[in-house]
Amino acid sequence: MRIIRFCRIFLSLFQGAVLLFFMNSVIQAQQSDGRVDISFGIRSWDPVHIKVEEKQGSAFSTPIRFTAVNSTFYPFLLKVDFPVFENLSPKPAPRDISVTHGTNNLFTFSVHVPEQGYSYRYLYEYWLAPSDDSINEGYPYLIPVKPGKLVRAKSTLFGHISDSFAGEKGDTVYAMRRGLVTAVPIDENLNFRLSEHDCLEVMHHDGTYMIYRNLSKEAGFVSPGQIVFPGQPVGLLSDSLYLTVSLKKVSKIKNSLISLPVRYVNSRGEAVLFDELDGKERSVHPSEVITREMTGRERKRFGR
Repeated sequence: MRIIRFCRIFLSLFQGAVLLFFMNSVIQAQQSDGRVDISFGIRSWDPVHIKVEEKQGSAFSTPIRFTAVNSTFYPFLLKVDFPVFENLSPKPAPRDISVTHGTNNLFTFSVHVPEQGYSYRYLYEYWLAPSDDSINEGYPYLIPVKPGKLVRAKSTLFGHISDSFAGEKGDTVYAMRRGLVTAVPIDENLNFRLSEHDCLEVMHHDGTYMIYRNLSKEAGFVSPGQIVFPGQPVGLLSDSLYLTVSLKKVSKIKNSLISLPVRYVNSRGEAVLFDELDGKERSVHPSEVITREMTGRERKRFGR
């Protein structure tokens, strides 16, 4: 009897521990907002640098010029502080400066009192520019597979993968929204990017990013710095045999990404979540969605 009672007590304690574990897991999951910190990647690749050019001689009234060089197509915010700033003018107030691809002019200083020496010391930090405050989370994105193709999610032992599109190697992948290409699939990561090497990344005008995973690295459909339009071929499916897409916004918490739900346009012109497409709908590329963010000149260019 004592053995049976002991077993019952042990079983109750074990069940309680298991229940507590799952309760804690649920609480932690509820508290998590899916935020991903990308500071490490930015520090590793260090894509933004400040250059200082000093011109010597009395002929130059503005001898010191500061510029920032951004080697990527990701927009950053930069803050520069001058703890030492002697006999120079004007002294800039600390502020967030937008830094886009290439060379960005920052400051030009002149000597305040000629024929006297000057000195300066500066510190700076930079971070990925946050997405817009107001994002249209109901925006209708194109389904990224060929029009007429039935939407089928990738199936695994654990169920279907959301926002995935099963296909064949070499299937064409299409842009879902107008945007700037910031990264393409490559064999080796030579610069900062948000995702893995087999991904295409496109930044939309509201500062959100669509990431297309499992694309072939051999097919050079697009290049960084290029504007792509909805329905435009942007890559080929790799031998993984399925595409996944994810929409990210950049948080105001520095260098943090947050996932957003993707809503796809269906045959009725509605913006719906992936579960309403999977196995039920075929891909459509409505003209009104393709031209939604085009300028007048772009519409004429594409005959829209």
